[in-house]
Amino acid sequence: EAKLWSELVFEFSEKEVIELFKTKGIYLYEIEQQAWGENRLSFDEANIDFYFVKNKLVSINYGVVTEGTQTLILPN
Repeated sequence: EAKLWSELVFEFSEKEVIELFKTKGIYLYEIEQQAWGENRLSFDEANIDFYFVKNKLVSINYGVVTEGTQTLILPN
């Protein structure tokens, strides 16, 4: 039930996640095949990584920069 910009992102394919970010003005991304079999889709500008197995989103890692600092906070 995770939402990003009011969208249920776990229902999205890699291509749909890329298109969602483009609608928010974030165009730069990187895709890398991980040794354990997942594809990592990263948007460094947004501090977020999406992991896909067979084009199905299985996990998201993200961080936020606190206001007024350059400290990146990563959730547990």
